[in-house]
Amino acid sequence: MTWDDAVEFCNWLSERDGLPAAYEKHDKAYALRRPVTTGYRLPSEAEWEYAARYAGPGQMRPLRVG
Repeated sequence: MTWDDAVEFCNWLSERDGLPAAYEKHDKAYALRRPVTTGYRLPSEAEWEYAARYAGPGQMRPLRVG
């Protein structure tokens, strides 16, 4: 699955649930709409890292790469 596939799925899911699309296509590339909508979107790198480090209430664990 490519990033574009995931973005298209997010937009499809948003449309299915009656939400505005989170991404729009400019030329041949997708971009997150500004201002950010309430539609489904992929997490940012920072959001993903925060979620990956979460170990429980009030706890974080180190993220090991490799």
